Amino acid sequence: GEAAPPPPAAAEEAPGAGVTDAANQVEVTLYFLAADGEMLAPEKRRIFRTTTVTDRARQTVQALLDGPESPLQRALPPGTKLNEIFVARDGTAYVDLSSEFRHGIETGSSDGVSAIYSIVDTLAGNFDEIARVKILLDGQEVEDIGGHFDLSRPILPEMSQVDRH
Repeated sequence: GEAAPPPPAAAEEAPGAGVTDAANQVEVTLYFLAADGEMLAPEKRRIFRTTTVTDRARQTVQALLDGPESPLQRALPPGTKLNEIFVARDGTAYVDLSSEFRHGIETGSSDGVSAIYSIVDTLAGNFDEIARVKILLDGQEVEDIGGHFDLSRPILPEMSQVDRH
């Protein structure tokens, strides 16, 4: 007689979360600003294990926009909305953000480099299908943002922006 495997520990689950919910979820690592505002720092979050990588990527970016659940700080300008996301076969994720993204960076309420790598590192770090990220604003290609960051090309992840401790 085979010994039955022990049931999964339910202590971690939120009340009312059934086994099916957990099975339908996958853990992702979001990169927010560390408390000191200097580096990005990881925070684990669960998203639904939907069929398309585009949909999972959308959930992940939305979680970044919703902000951290820990003492970390949001890296993206407040009010930024995700208009659309598309993952191309060549590994480029096109992330179309609302104009609040540009406004927050140009007015200095958010650091552009951190905001951009928050998205790029989160997407490339969680999805094998995503190698680089092209940021669009309200559906338009952008040359640069705040005069110092070239957005005309897709951006590769830069894990040196992340504080791994």
